[in-house]
Amino acid sequence: MLKYVLSVLILVTFATAVFAQDFKVTCPKNYVVATTENLIQVRVDNVACGNIQVRSDNGKLKKIGECTYILIPLRIGECNISVSRMMGNELVEIGVKTFKSVSEKSGGNHQNGATASRKKEVEVPVVKPKILFADKNGGDLRKMLVLRQNSLVLEKTEGVAAGKVKLVSFQVMVLDKEESIFTRKINGTVFDEDVMAALKQLRQGQMLLFTDIKCSFEGKIISLNDLIFDIKN
Repeated sequence: MLKYVLSVLILVTFATAVFAQDFKVTCPKNYVVATTENLIQVRVDNVACGNIQVRSDNGKLKKIGECTYILIPLRIGECNISVSRMMGNELVEIGVKTFKSVSEKSGGNHQNGATASRKKEVEVPVVKPKILFADKNGGDLRKMLVLRQNSLVLEKTEGVAAGKVKLVSFQVMVLDKEESIFTRKINGTVFDEDVMAALKQLRQGQMLLFTDIKCSFEGKIISLNDLIFDIKN
């Protein structure tokens, strides 16, 4: 009888551990922007990233690093991120995280609930210029290459060469796992002393992000895609 009771207790404890696991799904802006790239990080306590499965009911997910994904929502509204893990041959759902999916034009007002007037962002009927860091627009990046840079650069186009397209501002972020450990807004193209110091402190496994990138096109403001890098030694 005692063995039976102990067996039941072990099974109950095991089931509770599986179905009540803590998990985190984080996004730097705490909301996602429809039809553009958004960084998503997923962590489950005591579960390796390779055993986690992530799905979305709104858009496409692409894995770009350890527990790190790019999400492109296809519509405005809600975006549910489902997190599961493999248990033997079975897929066990751990939980769901819901983000608000907003339009690109309204995205800036959602972060702080701002209602103040701001320069209008417009849809421009041309191909958006590309922004580069160390001649790359994302992915793995060695620290020694990071330390050789002091600015973001617009990819060379006729508009850039003619001065019609200029970088206005951007935000620099460093993530250690799912936590933001450095944030700085830069006006213009060149990093300030605080950003340069933060770049020197980068470590293997951290992420370097350039978000909220704005450029001007004939007096109008355009939002560009975020740059997301996994730092390697």
